[in-house]
Amino acid sequence: MSGPADLTILADDLSGAAETAAAFLDREPPPTLALHPGDADRPGVTVVDLNSRTLPEAEADRTLRTALDALPPDRPVMYKIDSLLRGHIGAAVDQLARRGPVLLAAGLPALRRSVCDGVPYVDGVALHRTDLWHWEAAAPPRTVAELLRSPARDGLSAVHIPAALASGAVAVCDVASDADLDAAVRVALSVSGVQFVGTSALAAALARTLPAASVADPARAGDGRNRGALVVVGTAAGSAAEQVGALREQGAVQHVLDTSDLLAGHTDPGDLAALLTDRPVVVVTLRGSSHPEHRRALAGALGRLVAAADHGSDLVLTGGETARAVIDALGVRSLLPVDVVHHGAVVSETPDGRRIVTRPGSFGERNSLVDAVTHLASAQRQTHFTATTLRNQS
Repeated sequence: MSGPADLTILADDLSGAAETAAAFLDREPPPTLALHPGDADRPGVTVVDLNSRTLPEAEADRTLRTALDALPPDRPVMYKIDSLLRGHIGAAVDQLARRGPVLLAAGLPALRRSVCDGVPYVDGVALHRTDLWHWEAAAPPRTVAELLRSPARDGLSAVHIPAALASGAVAVCDVASDADLDAAVRVALSVSGVQFVGTSALAAALARTLPAASVADPARAGDGRNRGALVVVGTAAGSAAEQVGALREQGAVQHVLDTSDLLAGHTDPGDLAALLTDRPVVVVTLRGSSHPEHRRALAGALGRLVAAADHGSDLVLTGGETARAVIDALGVRSLLPVDVVHHGAVVSETPDGRRIVTRPGSFGERNSLVDAVTHLASAQRQTHFTATTLRNQS
């Protein structure tokens, strides 16, 4: 069955919104990436970053309601969730359930994140037995349905979706492969008014129901300016240190910020500005712990520091909250997704031609940041970043 030509996808953070928009880059109609809830009702495929994952639940609920209120009642909707099930998923599903039937598919097969008998797994280990929620205030869920307050039926294969939706329950699908998602979408689209909740993999399954672009739109080549690159690592994911290490091995200079000083406003942006003047690639990382309740304030402080030190560098931003805080502080009002470095690492352009790579914090292999910087270098009409080329530019 062909998918909807007009579709609104609401995401709770920026890296997830960009990741989702990228699934539609080779489809008709092409996606737009909006940054404000009131922009949800645009023609074609519109992905909106609600920037709500770490808001208090009541505020996140109001933000989602603002976006839904901007839509016609029959506008097809997907709510994009984190593949590790963080955020206000239960409240979001409640809002959607008041609007119509809801299908929830939480797996992300490309990163070996699956759902079996309603239980979320990462690399074959139940999510609640991993440490991937170590920065969250709550404990991880043992089942997807545990997050929901609306009535739900879980552990479903595609064939059971219509009956579950007809009963008024949220249909929670098991997901082991992209084929499972394709089957779920194909069946769900036969249900009038169905809404979708899931990861970027569910969005990709929806994208596959749309026509391929008649002529492939080649990735835009960038404006050719030698902007250099600033990498901002705002994630607490354990893989980040390895990725930063790989980037340093290629000649990037690391600038470490203390979280307590940053929150207290005691960090001088002049130090970072000087590095950006002298070095082609700088990577900013955080040292020290902070309470989960301070995470949004920490991202905001980091964004303001980057803006104060800004030299117009192209950017690599890891972690959706960090990415949004930085682009807000820089005054960026819109982004155009143009390319993909690897799964989840999406290249977007600002209206003035600056390129920004966004990526969820938990994504990427060891060379993820190296690959992102290399991609930006190519758009700047350099060949590649190696230890030699980095140092020769310094």
